[in-house]
Amino acid sequence: AQQQLIHVYYEDPTYVNTIRTSLGQINEDCIMLEEVMRNLQSSVEQDAVPPEHMPKTKAGKRLFHILQLPKMESSLRGRIKDCEKQVDATRNEIQFLCEQIN
Repeated sequence: AQQQLIHVYYEDPTYVNTIRTSLGQINEDCIMLEEVMRNLQSSVEQDAVPPEHMPKTKAGKRLFHILQLPKMESSLRGRIKDCEKQVDATRNEIQFLCEQIN
């Protein structure tokens, strides 16, 4: 959508403020997403089950196996990394688009 606005900008330079406002909003969204990811990362690290706290009873081990906590933790860490990459790509796109209108 922003790319289309920039093409319109070349035809009608009055769109600059609209484009800047839109890019500013996207940048704010990236900041919020980064904050959410930091909070999620912190939560995953804080709530991870260290090896010394692994269940020792048969029932505890079974529950641990059923809940698949290490797998869930690994999945969350992977998703956080994916989101970080996506935000970085979005920031690069914002920078590229800003350079096009300046």
